[in-house]
This record gives sequence, structure tokens and C-alpha cells, in this order.
Amino acid sequence: MGLWKDQKELFKAVTSPEFAELDQRAKQTERPGMLDGIRQANALLGQMGEQQRLLTTGIPGRARIDAMADTGATVNEQPIAELTMTVEVPGMNPYQVTTQQPVPRLMTASFAPGQTVPVKVDAADPSSLTVDMAAFATGAGATPGTTPIVPSQDPAARLERLADLRDRGVLTEEEFAAQKARILSEL
Repeated sequence: MGLWKDQKELFKAVTSPEFAELDQRAKQTERPGMLDGIRQANALLGQMGEQQRLLTTGIPGRARIDAMADTGATVNEQPIAELTMTVEVPGMNPYQVTTQQPVPRLMTASFAPGQTVPVKVDAADPSSLTVDMAAFATGAGATPGTTPIVPSQDPAARLERLADLRDRGVLTEEEFAAQKARILSEL
């Protein structure tokens, strides 16, 4: 008897005017298609290539985080943040720029307003920059008076953290090797 009663209640809900209105709104809502997804993926791949180029050829600088907002997008389970920063590069006046950057979930607190992060800036277009995660992970460019991202000075823990950054695509193989050699040279 309870089964028939439940089905009767379900039929009432499905045929109710409220459900019809929700169904109508859902049909009117534009949904992104497969081509939109492909375009977004291609745009992200282009941004990642640009970030890699900047990490190797960019001018080192520092940026103070003025504001951070979550864009709702993710890459490799890392949220894409919109960062508004005041950038300082040797030989240039400080300037403000807004950019989007993947931020590892464990590091989001380190991107709070007021924090300072190392960046690499395009010499031809100073508004094009990327956060230098390799320098950031080792504590270079951290805000004075704050603890670097590396939670331990233990060389094994630091190497493990670098390997994790490499495996997640934050560090290139060359950056990983350079940082690994630096840590091993301190022993």
C-alpha cells in the first residue's frame, strides 16, 4: 500500500505547476556545448604554454596580492584564482595587474591579500606575468615575517614537497632538478 501511495505523491509532484515552471526554465537555460568545452581547453593549454615560457624567459620580480577571487574553474583539481597584484620589477615603477593563475589548494592561504609572491614578467608586455611557484615553494619571495610554504627544513621533507610539485605540473623537470641540487648542496 505504501508503494502506491509514494508513486501517487511522486506523480502529483511531477505534474505540479511548480515542476512545470522549473522544467520550462531548465529548457530555456543555455548549456555550453562540446565545442565550447574544446575552446576552453585550448585556451587553458595556451595559457599554460605562456606560463612555461614566462618561467624560463621572464624577468624576476615580486608582487603583493591586493585581491583574490575564485573563478569557479579548475585545472588538475587546482582552482583558478583571479589575482589582482601590485607588481615590482627592477627598473620599473610599481604597477597593478589582474591575472588568472592556478593555485594549489594547500597554498590558497598564502595568496591572501597582503602576501608577497615571486613572479616572472614578460619584458615586452609587463601585464603578462605568472607566479613563480618554484621560488615560492622554496620560500624565495615570501612575505617577510611569514613562514615559507615548505613546512619543514628537513631536506627529505623539502625534496618530497618538490617532487609533489613536479608531479602536479607546477614545476618542470628542469626546475625540479635545480631545486633538488640546491637542497642537496646544503647538506
